[in-house]
Amino acid sequence: MARLTDQDKKLIAEVAGFKVINEPLEQKRSKPSMYLRCQCLKCGSRKDCRVEHLKTKEIECKICTKQEVIEKAKAMGLAYLGLPAENHSKKTDYFRFKFVSCSHEQDFSRSSIRNMYTRCAEIQNFQNKE
Repeated sequence: MARLTDQDKKLIAEVAGFKVINEPLEQKRSKPSMYLRCQCLKCGSRKDCRVEHLKTKEIECKICTKQEVIEKAKAMGLAYLGLPAENHSKKTDYFRFKFVSCSHEQDFSRSSIRNMYTRCAEIQNFQNKE
């Protein structure tokens, strides 16, 4: 397989939503040739990106993703509170929200917000007891 040129790497990164920047990697890597220092095209945040993940678009900007989740949740009547109250297997996938309508607080995963599966557990438990 032919080696990727710098121009190829720049093009692959752009298609994935990133720009290759001329900075040293943030962390020491065992195989630094597999990584590029990139900057998100939307928000400007910087991160080390595996070239393979850029190629397959299996990479996302955590800041932009979090912002998208917060905006979608707001449209669904939820207010963002911050980090989850409980321990979850993937901490970065969960956020704490408050229902604007009833003021109850609950942790939701990114996929719950994306799939619009958000119901107040306390209200639902109360209704089930009746």
